[in-house]
This record gives sequence, structure tokens and C-alpha cells, in this order.
Amino acid sequence: MKTFTFVDTQNLLKTFEANSWILDYSKLFDYIKNDLKSEKVILFFGYNNKNKKLYQELENIGYELVFRPMYNGKANVDNDIVLHAVDRLNKYDAFILISNDGDFYNLIKYLKEKNKFRNIVSPARITCSKLLRKISDNKIIFADDILIKITEGVKVSAVKVSIKTQNTSE
Repeated sequence: MKTFTFVDTQNLLKTFEANSWILDYSKLFDYIKNDLKSEKVILFFGYNNKNKKLYQELENIGYELVFRPMYNGKANVDNDIVLHAVDRLNKYDAFILISNDGDFYNLIKYLKEKNKFRNIVSPARITCSKLLRKISDNKIIFADDILIKITEGVKVSAVKVSIKTQNTSE
């Protein structure tokens, strides 16, 4: 079964920052590939020229990156995720979403009708949308439960999120 994982990166990072968790992109990739058995992992980002080195490191890990322009420091990638999920519908058998965002309710509903929905990975139990919980039919994994697999395994008090890759901290 060919599984694709679509990551709402802004949502993921915002949640990790709010909880002072340190995301390790290498560990996250390994978790998605090995535990979730996903063939492709796609990160959706707002493009920031200052992060070119990070983007290259993420590609070296094995992520596919999809960018959109940022406006006032934000990039709403939700539409891009929906567009790519529907456009690639015939390229995957199962869809995994990493997000807390209830805006994906209709996408998940559509993918369920097409027998393509597998599950959601919510960045945090407490901030997970009630709409996502409802539409997922309990096919939801909370990052709180797998932190040791996708972080450095420590909680820090820093406000700024640290992003770990194989080579550097950004």
C-alpha cells in the first residue's frame, strides 16, 4: 500500500513552539517512514530565503518540500495541502495528515469517501480540532504520545523552537 504523508509544517512548528518541544526532523522522518510506513513525506512551508540551508538539509533527509510565498510572516499552506492531496489522488493508496487544523475536515471527508484516508497525526492532543477528532473515526495519533520518537526527548523553556536536522540546529 503506497502511503503519502502531508505535513502542515506551520501548524506543527507553532504547536511545538507553544509547548517548548524540540522537533528533530530526522527522527520525525524516521517515525513516518518506519512506524507509519509512508513512502513519501511532504512538508508544506512558507518560503523564507533565510532558511535555504534548512530546506537543503530537509531534502537531504528525504522530505519533499512544497513552498508558497509568505505574507506578513505567514503562509497559509492549507489550500496547497488540499490541492496536492486531490491532484495526487491516483498516486497514493493511503493519506496521512499531520495537523491540528479543522480546516481539513472536508478534505478528510472526501478522502474517506474515496477510501484513501488512513489517519491523522495531531501535533498535540489539547489543541487538536474537534472537527478533526470527529472526522477521523479515532484514527488519530497524538504527538504527545510519541514525543520520544520525534524530539530530542527533552522539554525546554525556550520560547523559540529549535529545529534539529542531521547536520545542524536552525
